Amino acid sequence: MVFAFYCIKKFPFLVAATAIICCSSLWSSSPQKLGLLFCDALTLPNVVKKGNLVRIEIANIDRDLVAIQECRRTAFPADKMKFLNSERDFIAAKSVVDKKHLCVVAKNKQSGVIVGTADLEPNSSGKNIVLNVYVRPDQRGNGIGRTLMMEGIEQTLIPQLTIDNLDNDNNVDDDDDSGAAVLSLDVYTQNKPALALYLKIGYEPSSPVHAGTLALANTFNANLMVSLSKRILVV
Repeated sequence: MVFAFYCIKKFPFLVAATAIICCSSLWSSSPQKLGLLFCDALTLPNVVKKGNLVRIEIANIDRDLVAIQECRRTAFPADKMKFLNSERDFIAAKSVVDKKHLCVVAKNKQSGVIVGTADLEPNSSGKNIVLNVYVRPDQRGNGIGRTLMMEGIEQTLIPQLTIDNLDNDNNVDDDDDSGAAVLSLDVYTQNKPALALYLKIGYEPSSPVHAGTLALANTFNANLMVSLSKRILVV
């Protein structure tokens, strides 16, 4: 173990390259097997099932904006006064207001309070970006993140995409409007609950490079950013 950390310190690029090359070989032979391997290594914590506590809705900015902002503000300490521009835009839901992002909200079924949000950035290249998936700290552990990803992004927002946002490269019939929605997201490997969730619901490293990065992070418990993606057939 001491020798391994010595190698990382002295030859970080060589270690990273070696991991990526090894992972690329495994990826080329069986990318699905590789994805399952990582998924098994990051099992989800045991969570008591409390039922479906929320309902998913497309955000109505005129009605929901203040509640969305209040929800997202809980991502930071209450006494924090200075924010980065990116943090300020996240709280304000600026990209949703500017109609650059589609947005769903998770509302508590009893109180109607927004307890989580998730955005989707449509892209004409067919690669649509999932971002700002957020659940209030006091609501975590109830499966709301998974509900936002599955019911929110995949079942609610994907049908809002246009044909320009789909990947139709595999279509044989030019008159066929069906295609696949490619969802892509970035996650830090130390965000283990989120990473485990994404892998469990079918996301895989977006390329052999990202597969190698994930393998390296798992081996040395490093905090690296990886890109994951998932294809969903849209008819």
